Amino acid sequence: GIEKDYEKSLEWYLKAAEQGYTDAQFNVGAMYYNGEGIEKDYEKSLEWYLKAAEQGHTDAQYKVGIMYYNGFGIEKDYEKALEWYLKAAEQGDEYAQYYVGIMYYRGFGIEKDYKKAFEWFLKAAEKGHRHAQLQVAKMFFWGRGTQKNLELGIRWFLRVDFHNKILKWSLGNNYKIQIFNLKLEDAEKGDTESQYQVGLMYYKGEGTIKNFEKALEWFLKASIKGHPVAPIELGNMYYEGKGTKKQYEMALDWYLKAVKHGKNADLQFRIGEIYEKGQGPSKNINQAIYWFDNSAQNGHLAAQKKVFKLYESKAKTGDKNSQIQLAHRYKNGIGVKPNETQALYWLRESQK
Repeated sequence: GIEKDYEKSLEWYLKAAEQGYTDAQFNVGAMYYNGEGIEKDYEKSLEWYLKAAEQGHTDAQYKVGIMYYNGFGIEKDYEKALEWYLKAAEQGDEYAQYYVGIMYYRGFGIEKDYKKAFEWFLKAAEKGHRHAQLQVAKMFFWGRGTQKNLELGIRWFLRVDFHNKILKWSLGNNYKIQIFNLKLEDAEKGDTESQYQVGLMYYKGEGTIKNFEKALEWFLKASIKGHPVAPIELGNMYYEGKGTKKQYEMALDWYLKAVKHGKNADLQFRIGEIYEKGQGPSKNINQAIYWFDNSAQNGHLAAQKKVFKLYESKAKTGDKNSQIQLAHRYKNGIGVKPNETQALYWLRESQK
């Protein structure tokens, strides 16, 4: 491929920008803004962003808003910032929508208006903007700019990663019970992720009394609908005999379904153990080696040692493939300390 060359890029973008192409004008503005291919220059950046923004380029309008908001390349001007944020927001840009919400919420460049702030935060939140989702949740809790609604507040909090700490602060110690009740409601309506979450909450006794049988029931529902993680939890419950009697074949069946969803070294190791010990299916060392090897390739150190030991055991019985594998592992230090003498010994054994 071609090496990255910012100066050349800028040269070609400028040619197109001078002919009025808005994407090129935006890119020239970005290069001046970031100092790519040329010395950083906010005034020049703003000049090019404005050319694109005035032609309706959404990202450029948002950038112009940022520059007026922060006073980059021009004197700070909240009214101008809001004007440009609004242009981008009305074209559907969620970042601009969030900042319009901020301006109304704080009274920057316009009179403070919580109702307007909530409307713009909600638009951004519905498009997945996480900070907007948090603002919407808080405003539902406080009844600021909208009618107070704890249930909707919790639902919006649950969309963001850091909900637990804020929910505990907002609702007190009952917050897990309220979360459980909402999750259960969604699970009963058929939402797969909620079915999995309800299973976890029953399993851990969070927001409800610990109940392994109920956990098993909800993990099963989520697994049947294709949830990627629920089959692992379901397999674990069959393997450990929680909520049901120990059923290794059922555990293996669900583990094998789960492993299709992606690489999971711990799960591959567990499958290897089942085949090695003959738990459920008949003992199958070749299958054990296959799964331990997969686990080892995904960085599982115990699996690397397991594979080595199994190959060593088979190599001593004269299995040629195992002898070659053992030589390779001694040479490269996989599951054992490197040992050139042993590597050569097993390579010779394989050639007899």
